[in-house]
Amino acid sequence: MSMLIGTILLLAFGWFVYARNRKSILNIIFLLICFLSSWWQFFVGFLLYAVNNNSLINYFIKIGYAGIIFIPVIFFHFILIFLGKISKKDKYLLYSSYSISIIFLLLLATTNYFINGFYKYWWGFCPRAGIIHPLFVILTAVLSVRGIYLLYFSLKKEKKEKTNLVKYFQTKYILLASLLYIISGQDFLGNYGISLNTQGGYFILAFLAITAYAIVKFNLFGIKLILTEILVGLMGVAMAILPFLVKSLSLKILTASIFFLFSIVGYLLIRYTRQEIHQREILEKMVKERTRDLEKAKNIAEEKTREVEEQKADLERFYKLSVGHELKIVELKNRIKELEEKSLKNDI
Repeated sequence: MSMLIGTILLLAFGWFVYARNRKSILNIIFLLICFLSSWWQFFVGFLLYAVNNNSLINYFIKIGYAGIIFIPVIFFHFILIFLGKISKKDKYLLYSSYSISIIFLLLLATTNYFINGFYKYWWGFCPRAGIIHPLFVILTAVLSVRGIYLLYFSLKKEKKEKTNLVKYFQTKYILLASLLYIISGQDFLGNYGISLNTQGGYFILAFLAITAYAIVKFNLFGIKLILTEILVGLMGVAMAILPFLVKSLSLKILTASIFFLFSIVGYLLIRYTRQEIHQREILEKMVKERTRDLEKAKNIAEEKTREVEEQKADLERFYKLSVGHELKIVELKNRIKELEEKSLKNDI
């Protein structure tokens, strides 16, 4: 049942991120990560626990792995888009990885070289790795190590430069979430005959939780999330799962009806809350514009005051120069007069 809950949460969360900005490549790729992860959890997790028919198990394993094959390369693509700068080396690695993944998909669909049947463990069924599957594990490891390295290097750079604190924390939590997602790859152990019920789905849920925290705290994906949306969303998911947990038809109808009513009330509550926030943002914008106008007027007044002070200083300098010049002329005239009088006395 935890696999089914994880599937629903992944789909809901991925769609939520995508719906907030449908034109963003980053949001679209994140939706693909959530979709393929839910595909993995549903076909290779939930259904393998629920089904006991060998032919159906082989069928579900093939379908499930068709999505798993593309998770590493799409996750690496997500990291590159998030960081914003793609080197030629990483671009080549990305394109070649997509090509190799397509080859893996063709081998999965037409041969047993990629997946060759399944194991039956005490905890359930698990795909059996074929002779080509180790190459997929190596590709996954290369893309994971390269992606973590790029995130870590970017994190150190942001910390050193301290130019964008929000980007620093976004990178920090994406790095942590990516590490947790990579740990979920321990499920590959079951593909090689190692009977461990690793439950990688829990690490994927931890990946979702950390990503959601980064959205709420640091506006990851450019999303401004409000607490009301989080609470309504969590309660909505819980109520959506509830009809599958009860057994009697009357309880199924009751829980489904409650979920329907809650969806309507939750939608109206979120809509009202967002309208209130929007009005507050408009008011804050008007206050900021008014404050900016006042600051501009203050700067203009200060500039004019400086101009007046400069003109005053120029006039004072001119006055001093003019008075000094006049005094020197008077002094020269007096000196000339004294010399003339002295010259007359000498002549007499």
